[in-house]
Amino acid sequence: MALIKCIECGYEISDKSEKCIKCGCPTELSIPRNGENTCLINGHPYDLSEFLPLLTDPDMTISKMKVINDKIRQKTGLAASMGLCNQIMKTKKIPEKYNGQTLEDMAAQEAKRVHCKYCGSTNVKKLRNNFYNLGNQWHCNNCGSDF
Repeated sequence: MALIKCIECGYEISDKSEKCIKCGCPTELSIPRNGENTCLINGHPYDLSEFLPLLTDPDMTISKMKVINDKIRQKTGLAASMGLCNQIMKTKKIPEKYNGQTLEDMAAQEAKRVHCKYCGSTNVKKLRNNFYNLGNQWHCNNCGSDF
C-alpha cells in the first residue's frame, strides 16, 4: 500500500481505496497508468521515461551522471537522488515505487541543528551539561567562539 495525492483535492489517500475519502474522486484518476516509466516517489507519481535511456547508456561518464542526477533531483525533490539513479542503472528499468528523503525534509533537519551564532557553522560541541548553569554551553570548532 502506498499513499498518493488525490488529483482533485490533494488529500493523501491509499492507492488501494476506491475513492478519495475527502472529496470522493475515484482513486484510479490519481494513480498513473501510463506504463512502466512512472515511479511513485514518496507517494507522488513522476514520469522518468526521459532518464531511462540516459541511465542505461553503456558510455556513461561521471560528468553525464552528475547532470542526470541533478535533473532527477530537481524533478522529484529527492535529496539523495543518486540512490534512485543507481537502482535504475542496475535493473535497467524504472522502479514502481521509491522512497527517500526530500530536500524539504533535509532542510528542516538542518534547521534543527545547533548553529554557531557568530559564523553559522554546525561544527560545534557541547561545553556543559549543567541545567542550572546559564553560561556558554556550546563551542564553535570553526571560529572558536563560545555561545
